[in-house]
Amino acid sequence: MADPSSVYSQLATSTIAVWAGSLAVDNVFHRVPVLAWLKAQQKPHAPGREVVEPVLYAGNPTAGAYAKGGTIALQSIDVLTAANFGWKKYMASLVIHDEDADDNAGRARMVDMINAHILSTEESVADEMSADVWGTGTGAGNTLAGLQVIVDTTTDIGNIDVSANAWWQAKAYTTAEAINTRRMAYVKNLCSAGKKGNKPGEWLVVMSAELWEAFEDLILPHQQISGKIMGALGFDSIEWKGSEVMWDSDCPAGSIFILNRNALRLRPQQDCATKYKHQSVRLANATAVSHIVWWRGALTVNERRKLGKLTSVAVP
Repeated sequence: MADPSSVYSQLATSTIAVWAGSLAVDNVFHRVPVLAWLKAQQKPHAPGREVVEPVLYAGNPTAGAYAKGGTIALQSIDVLTAANFGWKKYMASLVIHDEDADDNAGRARMVDMINAHILSTEESVADEMSADVWGTGTGAGNTLAGLQVIVDTTTDIGNIDVSANAWWQAKAYTTAEAINTRRMAYVKNLCSAGKKGNKPGEWLVVMSAELWEAFEDLILPHQQISGKIMGALGFDSIEWKGSEVMWDSDCPAGSIFILNRNALRLRPQQDCATKYKHQSVRLANATAVSHIVWWRGALTVNERRKLGKLTSVAVP
């Protein structure tokens, strides 16, 4: 008869390997609204020292009307630069003790125990990543750059000096007004510059929980249409002015963020786009195996001026 601890260890290794290789990324990112939206729009990046994001900061001055016999400007125009973002790694360890086999005899109970470890890991990683995405990190440390500084006018992001480059500023405003669609529309129009860009999923408006309830009351007299992209991912959202509007529990209180999928990008390393990397290590001097899973990527921005926020917004 096979040793229960050996059976349990083999079952844990195979189950976690399958989970890490095909389920983990979706399960983690789809637990949190903004992570789910970023994952749906992600653009994998090749391995390397850092993530390089091309930035278009100027128009082409040679463009214009042309008349027969006219002169066409042929000079080279520098309209591109690059923002550089360091790779960030998020890891977790699932420690499976051989003694658990004695406490969970039978394959079904073993599977339940392993799945409990997996569920706990998914929730913990999602919580950590969501907190960092909504945080104040600049991306210079171990964590992803946070939206509170990405959508800002004074903080350098991507190694570009914002004080010397006004085009690298987001549209950020502080207001003591109660939430209203007029002010929201004003900031969104500034972000879009009145240009076409209302494809499904192009714009996402995210607000804190207390503002979401007030927003629902504002538009209650009007027809409400559930958002297509986030609705399909299982989150409550409402279509408004070509955008999907929703709330996120990690969004700072009194804040409304206006995000554009082409300006803000999740850039997983290519081999982490659909799976977590996985390694099993038997702990020294212990009857246990540690299953280490990790994801590597970056949260980048290439058109900061297409991002906006309102802070200190009051509830009516």
